[in-house]
Amino acid sequence: MSMRTEEPHPPASTAGSKTPGGASAGRGVAFLSLSKGWFMVAGYAGVFGLTRLLPKEQYGVYAVVAGIVSILGDVLIRGTIQAVSRFAAGDPSRAESVKRAALRLQCLLGGGLFAAYYLLSPLIARFLHDPSLVGPLRVSSLIVLSYSFYPVYVGFLNGLRRFLLQASLDMTFSTMKLGLMLVFAAAGFGAAGALGGFGLAAFLILLVAMGFSPAVAPRGRFPLAPLFSFQLFIVVFTVLSNLLLKTDLLLLKRLSSPAEANTLAAFYAAAQQLAFIPYQAIVSVTFVIFPLVSGLTALGDAGRVRGYIREALRYSLMLTGLIAVLFSANAPATIRLLFPAGYEAGAGALSVLVFGVVFFSLFLVAATAISGSGRPGLSVLVGLGTLALDVLLNAWLIPVHGIRGAAVATTLAMATGMCAAWGCLRLRFGPCLPILSAARVAAAGAAVYFASGLLPASGIYLAGSFAALAALYLLLLVALRELGAADLARVRKAAGLG
Repeated sequence: MSMRTEEPHPPASTAGSKTPGGASAGRGVAFLSLSKGWFMVAGYAGVFGLTRLLPKEQYGVYAVVAGIVSILGDVLIRGTIQAVSRFAAGDPSRAESVKRAALRLQCLLGGGLFAAYYLLSPLIARFLHDPSLVGPLRVSSLIVLSYSFYPVYVGFLNGLRRFLLQASLDMTFSTMKLGLMLVFAAAGFGAAGALGGFGLAAFLILLVAMGFSPAVAPRGRFPLAPLFSFQLFIVVFTVLSNLLLKTDLLLLKRLSSPAEANTLAAFYAAAQQLAFIPYQAIVSVTFVIFPLVSGLTALGDAGRVRGYIREALRYSLMLTGLIAVLFSANAPATIRLLFPAGYEAGAGALSVLVFGVVFFSLFLVAATAISGSGRPGLSVLVGLGTLALDVLLNAWLIPVHGIRGAAVATTLAMATGMCAAWGCLRLRFGPCLPILSAARVAAAGAAVYFASGLLPASGIYLAGSFAALAALYLLLLVALRELGAADLARVRKAAGLG
């Protein structure tokens, strides 16, 4: 399960200032980046470990329940962290009051969500045609309860710029979650045990966060309305984004025959974990592009907005395109290397789905830019249309083509959503992605795809093949004049070398 806890990073303009914790904002970025890196490593270690410790049917159960929890968890995490951090940072003297207000609000929102999820578990299991899911669903409700309050403390620390403590909590949580899930799975408790280990880790880190939260005297009573209104759009768009990523897995579980539904879910979930890597690679772009577009739109500088969006889309396309081509062309070998025997049945889905995730990633960048320009409702409308198409296509193709049908349906829906979002950007700001750039990236990707058939693609040779193909891809982009000296200068500047 991939459960992100995104927070606002310290602003670049304060890179030389000192935080109350004694670390500069630049060091704060390093701390948070380190915690995110460990989060990803621990997350994938958990996936590879559970697929080896659990029978395929049990891993399928875990993947389905974890997918549902991730939708609810992201809703609680993202909006809460960003809202608390924003208001705490805006007036540090009122940070404790903001935290207390957020805890009251989460008692209502998070507590209500936890109760509804626990009580409606039988209905969810019935919808998925599997009464045995009730137990794992109820066990996983501890995650929802803990995620209702833990983000309040993370946002509080972020707002006070206690980045080292914040990063330490996140890394401790990632480590405990990995260890407890694997221990409970190895002890023979199955999917429910893995989910229980996850929930126990979430509850323990909540207690740790409460104990280590800095003592700040409250000043007045902060109202709930600003917190709720700030969270509202974030919550709506987060729900949409997560449903777009998880609908195919849930419908695969519902629409497959009960005898093989969990096994098919296991194969598809394994393919998803690898297909999500392009999205993981560029998700931070959305946290950069939103404030840039917001500020420049307020200044009426449409030309610079268009330039920032164009470069964000262009670099995102080049990076995700490379990852997608490598995984698609070598899907069976990649799955055989990383997962136990039998999971290569998901290779056909991976070879298609990874492009769907690329389309989703580019849709997300475009939708974030639209929201940053002051039209969040338009982003939500495009997202709803994409989700409706995703549901219809999956309902049509899964009964006929199984897991590959789910991958094709999702890819077609994401491509449509991406084109719709790009069209909205064009109407708002003019052309934001040169067609020639997209054509060059596609040409380089196609050449790499076919070249991959000439290189060894098994076992220890796969990493070398990937490195050689990546080098070929970059050389082709240079030869096609898509990459040049200006791009190298930007990379050097971003890395602090310029």
